[in-house]
Amino acid sequence: ACGALTLVTPGHEVRGVAMMVCMSDSNGQKKRTSPRQREKNCHAAPLLAPDHWAPQKMVSLDDQVDYLIVGSSIVALLFSVFLFKAVASVKVNRAETDEKSKINQVMSSEQCASMEVIYEAIRDGADAFLMAEYKICFLFVGCFSAVIYALIGVLQEDHKGGLATMVAFLVGAFTSMLSGYIGMKVAVF
Repeated sequence: ACGALTLVTPGHEVRGVAMMVCMSDSNGQKKRTSPRQREKNCHAAPLLAPDHWAPQKMVSLDDQVDYLIVGSSIVALLFSVFLFKAVASVKVNRAETDEKSKINQVMSSEQCASMEVIYEAIRDGADAFLMAEYKICFLFVGCFSAVIYALIGVLQEDHKGGLATMVAFLVGAFTSMLSGYIGMKVAVF
């Protein structure tokens, strides 16, 4: 054999292996030839790939970007759980602290009591704000999703496209509202 060659198609799929085979004379003996004659007498003979060589498709750039987006989203969610646990570990109520707590070392019991009142007022205010804001958001999202469907589904006579665009808008809007709700709840935990 003169050498081996792996064939790769433009779709990046390994199709098989070809081997350069040298010609031999009529007796089956290899001829002693110069390198130029060997080059001239050699030809490519396709061989079947062994069974354990399954065709392998290379990952496209679009797939790599998708993996990056999903992977970074998972890392971000795990980091947010870590931060939530860190915030949750801070004790604010006097009943939850012990005698050696930093709050007890810095504040008197009257100051701690007033801090708890202020803390509860902030939490109640945040809840009231979210309720007022989300009433308006739900009204806007409902009306605007109908407008989206009307413009795409009805006027352009693309009902499937209009419905898909409306659903994408609704998912984005509700995901955004859920993120705001979770963020506010963590802020006033």
